[in-house]
Amino acid sequence: MKSVFIALFSLTNLFVYSQSSTTEEPVKIEKNKVISHGDVFETNLFDLEFVGQLKAVRKKPFLILIGRRCDSCDVNSSVYIHSPSDGPLKNESKQKRYNLPGPIFDYQSRDLLYAARLFWGEVIPNRFGIIWFQRELKNNRWDESVYFAELMNDHVTDEFIKSELKTTLTQVEKGKAWEIKGEPISSEP
Repeated sequence: MKSVFIALFSLTNLFVYSQSSTTEEPVKIEKNKVISHGDVFETNLFDLEFVGQLKAVRKKPFLILIGRRCDSCDVNSSVYIHSPSDGPLKNESKQKRYNLPGPIFDYQSRDLLYAARLFWGEVIPNRFGIIWFQRELKNNRWDESVYFAELMNDHVTDEFIKSELKTTLTQVEKGKAWEIKGEPISSEP
């Protein structure tokens, strides 16, 4: 049985195929809730989007979500990786949030500060999670790096790693990883 991940982006009636199943698992978003197989996971996020999920061994799958902590505020949406088995999303200081892909421009000068491509799934052979290929302006120089939030032993660990974009693009071509497209945004004030 071949494993696949597929996410259809929409705020309602999403269908996800997890890495261990070829049957449809309906996922529905209602305001700040993720509903799957009758289970309701209530988030504290606004403008909630469901990207996909990563299979865990002894927990419910890790949900990949995009959202923001406040309604009608200057905070950018972020990426969250969370298993409902770990309880509710924690408050801002205790819940890890990650940058969205795409360019980020300074909210005052409009200068480019950051740019990234973001992928999820089996982004490196036999390694699952989310990976950022990014460059950031530091001291008037561009610093390139690769950041990986990896699902290991039913936990998310994140760190800077050495990897090449072509490795992940090969995984995309094989249908094992997917890119999350980004749009230009301004930095937070």
